[in-house]
Amino acid sequence: MVESLCCDAVGGLNGVGDSRADGRQTVCRCLMGLITTYNPNATAIATLPGFFGVSLDFTIDPNTDCDL
Repeated sequence: MVESLCCDAVGGLNGVGDSRADGRQTVCRCLMGLITTYNPNATAIATLPGFFGVSLDFTIDPNTDCDL
């Protein structure tokens, strides 16, 4: 159940990210905020989109610049 909710949430972020450039920046900032907050789990957070079959057009890692 929790995995399904998480998957739905990541999929929802993907829908926002697909809409336009500022949507992608919003998704990027959301994920980067998680990485900043939960830094020891940065690698796990960065793999969430792929784990749930969501393809983002940018890479998430601790050095990602969401303004590009």
